[in-house]
Amino acid sequence: MALITGNLRVFSKLSYRWRLRAYFFFAAFLTKENNMYLIKKLTC
Repeated sequence: MALITGNLRVFSKLSYRWRLRAYFFFAAFLTKENNMYLIKKLTC
């Protein structure tokens, strides 16, 4: 039982870190898309 809870704790830490990383990637992608959209609107 202790092994399972220990693995779950490690997994939750990893998933938390991966969730943050995915969130940052998503935010960067969104800002990049928005910037491209604004640049297209301004240049056109």
